[in-house]
Amino acid sequence: MDTELSESPYDFDAHPFALSPKSRRLQRDFFIFEFDPEDIPGLMIAGLNQRITRASLSQVKRWLEILFPLTKRPNYDLAPITLNRVGLFSYEKERTENTSILTDPNQVIQAGYYGLIVANGCRSRVTHFRQGTYPKDTYAQREQRMKDLPDEYEADTIMRATKQNELYDEDINIRECIPARDEQFCLITGMPLNPDDVGVSWIVPPGFINQEEYAPLFQYRYNTASSRIPANCITMHKALVKPFFQNSFGIDVADGFRIVVFEDLGKASTLLSGSNMRATKLEEAINRGDEGYPNVDFVNGHFRHCLRSIFLGGEITQEEEYNASECRAIVEQAEGVKWNPSDPFWQTFEGREAKAVMNRRRVTD
Repeated sequence: MDTELSESPYDFDAHPFALSPKSRRLQRDFFIFEFDPEDIPGLMIAGLNQRITRASLSQVKRWLEILFPLTKRPNYDLAPITLNRVGLFSYEKERTENTSILTDPNQVIQAGYYGLIVANGCRSRVTHFRQGTYPKDTYAQREQRMKDLPDEYEADTIMRATKQNELYDEDINIRECIPARDEQFCLITGMPLNPDDVGVSWIVPPGFINQEEYAPLFQYRYNTASSRIPANCITMHKALVKPFFQNSFGIDVADGFRIVVFEDLGKASTLLSGSNMRATKLEEAINRGDEGYPNVDFVNGHFRHCLRSIFLGGEITQEEEYNASECRAIVEQAEGVKWNPSDPFWQTFEGREAKAVMNRRRVTD
């Protein structure tokens, strides 16, 4: 069967469709697709590396509701689907036989391919997943893009964003006053910190807050300097600062301040390796209600950005720059002809996809 996963689900040939750079980077093994009973073509909506995130059905459905509020009307279910490669960067989907919709809200979802199906057999309105919410770069990717593509950004825009994201304040010493406020505790892990392990981070980078689409943060959009406040700062182990900026993990406040890890944190993984991890120290700090302590709106804004930049998207036809016409021409010319493996084209992304299509056609013919 085309949808059988290999032991290395992030390998190129392990899936019946071409993985986008995003899916390959995150080593995804769990994918959600639009699925319509009338066979209207649907895109990949989202995906996860379930070997790391281990999300349950209730988590995934709630995250989709965060991103797409209209998914509350109508109610959607997840059901296993089968995918088959049918052409270059294209595939077809069908409900997997002898399987039912997922029903256990607390069960970790297994790796595989799932269709988002309207409950009660109603016709799917796929536009609910096309309007208003689109994948974003992580904070770190956005900063790097500005540096790598200076011609696309005005020099003062780059300088202003970079300066706003720096951890300083004209009136207070953030690197000293924030750890003192948090009593030298990591508000993520809840553990006390040695002086050499203390790190401080913005929750939502002030230089990018003008691009946030989370309504409670709109008050800061037109005066980014107003977000450079202690309420937007957090103390954490210094090894967690970089992955936090990369949106590699976030805090799901609505789920009891659950710490959700989306990708490999490298050496910092040992700090967040437990199951059912909760940022209880952060919750305590927020519940103080003091304006000098972390504000829950910033934490929610950061988590929503994690969902938009890590969980959402990954459809190859939307995220990969590929030369489909070149691939198509190669397939047409090479059908029935012994291909030359030494040709460097076959090692490119396009070449491997073209070869996969040719191999499938030979099998089905």
